[in-house]
Amino acid sequence: MFKAFFSYLRAPQEHLGIRTSFKGILQSAFLIITIDIALIILLLLVEYGLPAIFPGLVRPMSSPDLDGPWWIIALLGPIYEECTFRLWLKRYKFYIAIGLMLFTYMILSVFIMPTRPGTLYATHQLPLRIIISIVAGLLLYIPLNKPISDCRFSVVFYAPAIVFGLMHLINIHPSEMHLLDYVSVTLYAAHKVVSGLAYGYIRIKEGFGVNTGIHIANNLVPTLLGGIFF
Repeated sequence: MFKAFFSYLRAPQEHLGIRTSFKGILQSAFLIITIDIALIILLLLVEYGLPAIFPGLVRPMSSPDLDGPWWIIALLGPIYEECTFRLWLKRYKFYIAIGLMLFTYMILSVFIMPTRPGTLYATHQLPLRIIISIVAGLLLYIPLNKPISDCRFSVVFYAPAIVFGLMHLINIHPSEMHLLDYVSVTLYAAHKVVSGLAYGYIRIKEGFGVNTGIHIANNLVPTLLGGIFF
């Protein structure tokens, strides 16, 4: 499974021929879980290991700000992200148009009309943001559809994963940054980039529904457990 994933990363292909199977779904879910566990181990080493070796280092203070209803974090968030960054990896015109509209909505909500930093799903001015995103997305579709359709697929595959990783940095709002904060933030962003590549691979290999379902499950389980125990 890992060999197939890394082999795919060397030469991404848009058309593998969807071969959805129960075994394939389990393998894909295991791939995502493994990536998450690797991040947790690395962050624990940074947070506790390096200060133990170098006592002068201050433990990281940065952490993702994921406050919000569980259904946004675990359900709406993954669906939005998959439609924005992975749906149009199959470059049908309708998918590209949807991706451009949703990406416009993200830029509008986070940077141009934010209610607070990092807000994507706030109801403040929601109808206006939706209308602007639809209009702007359609206007962008006219000049961008052909370049996206004709672009090398490796660019189309890697670019959304990188943006997906960087987008998650808006969840971090440290009051004071130290050296280990920057290390932790870098690892966090790198993890999201790798996750984006893995979700993209699953989207091509297993189909959009399977990919989105795994993303929802991957967010839902820790969200519910966190609500129960913390």
